[in-house]
Amino acid sequence: MLELNQRWIHFYGVTVNSAPADAPAFNMEECVTELRKIQRKGQLFKLINKGTACIRVSKLLINLKSRRATFLFQYSDSKISDPAFSDLESGILRSEPKLQGEGVAVSAHAIFYLDPIKPGGLEYMLLLEDSPGIGKTKLTPFLNGFLKKILSRQFTNLDDNQLDCYPFFNFDHFASQSLTKDLEDGELKFIELIKNRAIHELDEEPYLDKSTQIIKVKAVPKTTGQKAVDLINKVKSLAKEKGYSDIRVVLKKAEGKQRSVKVSTFREDAGEALFGRMEVVSTDHDLHQCAPDIDLAFIKKMRALK
Repeated sequence: MLELNQRWIHFYGVTVNSAPADAPAFNMEECVTELRKIQRKGQLFKLINKGTACIRVSKLLINLKSRRATFLFQYSDSKISDPAFSDLESGILRSEPKLQGEGVAVSAHAIFYLDPIKPGGLEYMLLLEDSPGIGKTKLTPFLNGFLKKILSRQFTNLDDNQLDCYPFFNFDHFASQSLTKDLEDGELKFIELIKNRAIHELDEEPYLDKSTQIIKVKAVPKTTGQKAVDLINKVKSLAKEKGYSDIRVVLKKAEGKQRSVKVSTFREDAGEALFGRMEVVSTDHDLHQCAPDIDLAFIKKMRALK
């Protein structure tokens, strides 16, 4: 359930890549400008999950002076149970059944900044409202599918061949909080050891060239602070000896949210690994589960977090 006057905000770094890798670089401004053209036609949406759900950009504003674009994403799912309401005193229930073709809907505001984080770079900051069903797992293929469709063009490579190229986004949590600080306030839940292995018998198959082996190590309750960091470093060292390239640390923050961070086993101290940033926004007005329009007051509070 979403709170009435509070939302968490994810900080992402969005890299604008080119495919193939030797193609000319694209930038965020041209990507969002072309996306807005599709959105204005009411076509920036996609049915997913065999047509039972839909993700769309319902609103998209670009401010070239302030160098940012504001998106309002909407996700609806017909497979989610009908919402029900209970009278607080009597417990009497009231349900609101979905009509034919409808799905339970949620929305998420997002701010894409049009200038790279570092001058001349390819990574741009993104602030995304935390909303169930709308995260980078859905947004990445959704946006990339449209970028390939609307921004494909030809270029001449170093071998003087004419090839098609297009941009695509890659989302990564913007690293700004140390793992040590998160473990001071939260609790270590478990650690996963991750190893990618080549399958030499399938060398001829381009889509089946490796497998992933994962071992899960569960922490005892109330493992926090430096004790948690020491345990992570001990597991990391063991994982490195056994040929594991990464570990994934899963912790529960003090506010109750569960977070995870991937740490290379080659890092000297896991406690210094950077962790994805999340901040909370509180409002003095009620927030919709699915906003019909961009909430400018909410967006102003999001911008203030940067």
